[in-house]
Parts: sequence; C-alpha cells; structure tokens
Amino acid sequence: MTDTLKNKRDHALDFLKIIATILIVLHHYERAFGTQFDALNFGTGRFYFGNVVELFFMISGFIAFSSIRRIHDGLSYNSYLYGKALRLFPLTVLSTFVFSAMYIIVWGTEGFSLFKAIVTALCIQRGGPFTEVLVNSHLWYLSVLLICYSFFFIIIRSGQKFGLNWRYGCIFMVVLGASIISASWNIPFCNESAARGYMAFFTGVLLASAIKKHRPGHAAFIVSFLIVAVMVLLIIFRFEIMEYGLSFILIFVVYPSLIVLFETPLIQNALNHRALGTMAQIAFNVYIWHFDFNTFCAVVNDLYKLRINFTTRAAEMVVVLLNIVIGIFSFYFIERPITKLIKKKVA
Repeated sequence: MTDTLKNKRDHALDFLKIIATILIVLHHYERAFGTQFDALNFGTGRFYFGNVVELFFMISGFIAFSSIRRIHDGLSYNSYLYGKALRLFPLTVLSTFVFSAMYIIVWGTEGFSLFKAIVTALCIQRGGPFTEVLVNSHLWYLSVLLICYSFFFIIIRSGQKFGLNWRYGCIFMVVLGASIISASWNIPFCNESAARGYMAFFTGVLLASAIKKHRPGHAAFIVSFLIVAVMVLLIIFRFEIMEYGLSFILIFVVYPSLIVLFETPLIQNALNHRALGTMAQIAFNVYIWHFDFNTFCAVVNDLYKLRINFTTRAAEMVVVLLNIVIGIFSFYFIERPITKLIKKKVA
C-alpha cells in the first residue's frame, strides 16, 4: 500500500474538527464570563477543555502526511507555506484589527501597542521568538501550527536529501515537545505553547503513516472505542488518577485512539458527507471570530448598561449560535471572496 494519502477530504476528521471547535468556543465563553454550572463546566471544571487544542494539532499533522509525496516531488517551501498562509492571514489580520479597535475604544491604549497587534496578525505571537500572550490570545494556536508546518517541511526535505527516514525527525519533535514540558523551558521555539504543538502535530503525522499502511478494521473499531470510553469514564468518575500527566495521556492515548476510531470503515462511511467539509471550513471561521464576539458582547453590555446575565446556560447557547452565524457569514462573504481575489492577483 502506498505511503501517502490520497488528496481526498476526510469528512470524519471534519466532523471531529467541528466538535472540537464547539468545545473550544464553549471553553472560552465560560472563562470569559466566569460561568459556573452545577454540571458540565467547560471553563472552570476539573477537566481543562483548553487541551482540546491538541486534537486540532493532531488532526493537522495527520492531514499534513498527505503532503509528503508532493514535497518529495519538488514542492518548494514557499509554495507549501503559501497555501497555509493564504488561508490564515486574511482572517487573522481582520480579526486582530477588529479586536484592537474594540480594545482601544473601551480601554484606551494602556497595555496596547501596534507591535503587539502586528505580531498577532502575522501569526507569530507565541511559540517562536515571541513567547508572551499578545492581542487575541486564542490565535496562538495558529502561530504554533505554522511553526509545526515549517519543521515538518524541513524534516521531509532533509530526510529526502540525506537519505534518512523522515519518521526519525518526527519522533525527535515528539520527544523534544515532551522534554520541553517536563523541563519547563521557556525560550523561543522551546516553550510550552510550541511543545504542545510539537507533541500532538508530529504524533498525528506518525499516526497517519501507520494507519495508511495498516488500515483499521472492525477489531480496531472495538479496541479504539473501548480505550476512548474507558478514558472518558475515568476522567469523569476517577479524575484524581488521571489528573497527573493528563496532557500526555490525551496526546498519546486518547486522541490517537479517537482518530483511529474515526478512520475505521464504519465511521468513515457513516460520515462521508460533503456538507461536513463545508461545515469544518465554517468552524474555522467561528474559531477565528468567537473571541472578538465574546468581547463585543461584554463591551456592549457594559457600555449601554443592558444588564444581560451572560452566566446563564441560555445566554451561552444564544452567543454560541450567533458565533456560528458570524462564522457562516465570514466564510461566504469574507474568506472566500478574499481568497479568490488573492489567487486572481497572484495568478
């Protein structure tokens, strides 16, 4: 069997990305408004839902595996990163501009700088040379993701040039990430943010390599389902035995098992719907804008003395639904037109 993936969209992984996006949006909402419910807390519960970001990294690494053949065939670094940047930069620039405008209008220029806004808009705000949280803090994920893509390209091209197995480079990045976390390093490209990306992204690449050589069948479905189910039950009912090293358990046990589960024929066939691809692209827009909209809600509520109680479940659901509406609008009327315009100009 070939060692590369076909250029076919994986709608089962699209479904996972949609669910993960919803969880992150709920997580950021509840942390922003300080909500605490009797059950199922996404912001302040024992389980830190911010660790769902590692699932994003792992899925991105899994999908990146499909680029290996093109890199071997001569794809340049600039061409490889161009497609990634084309997707990210227009929305991050607009989102950062909107957030910065709200910040200045409400809080003034104290604690704000043009440099911070530029660094954030260019997706270099964390992981690399800049390790502090700047404007629009949730965009740190995209900063680290671009670093992972860069190292991925270097590993594949270097392995080809020197006749080395690229898998050793990916294993090194996973070990490096774990070492950074264990040693609490905080230097450029070797800090917690970068480490989270390294471990999950390159585990995803290695997982894709294994899955495409040994397609998971019914036995893999049963085993992966049981692993995920047991891990979830332990997190819910015996969190004290899962708390220590939970991020490692998620990256090396839970998330790989979840992806294997969704790569089995049963799940692949059940979720093989093109609509999920569009919904996943919309979910990306929801992720980009939800932080801005949460801030907008808080600002308007405060400035106009509306006295809306955002700590209720009903308010949370309304804001999440509005975030989805904004994501739909952004995808069809901002991202797609801008992408088409840029492609037309550089063609």
